[in-house]
Amino acid sequence: MGDAVTVDKDGPKIRPEMMETERIYHCIYKGVALLFFVDEQRFLNCYEIDEPGLVEKIKECGDIEKALAEYGTSAGPQ
Repeated sequence: MGDAVTVDKDGPKIRPEMMETERIYHCIYKGVALLFFVDEQRFLNCYEIDEPGLVEKIKECGDIEKALAEYGTSAGPQ
């Protein structure tokens, strides 16, 4: 069985039927982090993150939820 989100030379391939509800899936494509999740109503939601610092943190960490939480804490109000 394959992954719910993969990337090849043609871009991201998304298989929502393989996704767990409310779990965030991600990939990095052309320097942008793409986030995907299926909500409780089975709608596919997609978000694009192009902020270089956060994209790099996602690449380093590999755990999208942890990377978002850490970045949110460090980039929060001063």
